[in-house]
Amino acid sequence: MSALTRALRTTFDSVRGDVHIYKGTVDKSWTVIAQAQTTHPDVVQVTGHFLRASWAAPFEVHIRTLRVGKFNSNIAAEFIQKGEVKISAQLIFTSISAGTEDPRLTLAPASPFARRVPLHLHPAVAPLTPLFANANFHKNVRWAEDKAIRERNFALGRGERPAVGGGTLEWGAWLELVDPSETVCPAILPFLGDMMRNLPELLPKDQRPVNVWHPTMVFSLQYNAKIPDDFSFSKRTVGLYSRSSFMDGGRHDVTVEIWTAPSNIGEGKEIEGWREKQVCIGLAYQMASVVPSSVNERKAAELNSKL
Repeated sequence: MSALTRALRTTFDSVRGDVHIYKGTVDKSWTVIAQAQTTHPDVVQVTGHFLRASWAAPFEVHIRTLRVGKFNSNIAAEFIQKGEVKISAQLIFTSISAGTEDPRLTLAPASPFARRVPLHLHPAVAPLTPLFANANFHKNVRWAEDKAIRERNFALGRGERPAVGGGTLEWGAWLELVDPSETVCPAILPFLGDMMRNLPELLPKDQRPVNVWHPTMVFSLQYNAKIPDDFSFSKRTVGLYSRSSFMDGGRHDVTVEIWTAPSNIGEGKEIEGWREKQVCIGLAYQMASVVPSSVNERKAAELNSKL
């Protein structure tokens, strides 16, 4: 079993009234979600409110069915540690039947209105770049950041006039799960949707707040399409593209597109038309904040003193 698969694993514990309870332990290196059984098997949207910081410790996930309709099921979930609700989430499940929808209800190539993967280089030729310096999972994940996208940010910093509206900071990368046994699946998409550089990190060095971290306050993920089960797509690499436009008092927005990849980083070869074939499998949005690192360190010290 791969490292990420182990980290995502929960076990059923009990039923209390209409609440199904699952248990697990937060891995120090990864994030965790749990999925309930419903009559609709495909998750299409999840929104989580992060009420308190979670820790590498045992947890419970309390899952309750809010509504089961003809087309959708609504689920509420609470992530609990030491009797405190850390994350409150709601999820929407449905049943996606491939190839049965009216084609006019889907925007895809070759439509000129369809979005294409916005990364400049094929992963086969994209050079690796360093992951976050403080990432505990740096041995399990690697990425190749898109330098052409970062250059657009630098152009703004040099005073080059943006398009009407302008001012949006961008970032992009190919991200690969290193373990050959890993597979991109719906449960991993929230983790991938949180893998980007926050707005303050994209500012010029002399304008960045220092000694801070960026806790997520609200996170929302739309599952855009089923993950393709096709040898022409990588099983463990995705494309990521993010944009952030607003920051006020540290609160800032981040939108992340999660795309399929034609190969792993440094593997395969660039084939004409590869960009047209990629699929946006997820669209994540979050409101994050900027908090002094000392706050996180103090809370960690308080927790350790209680263990």
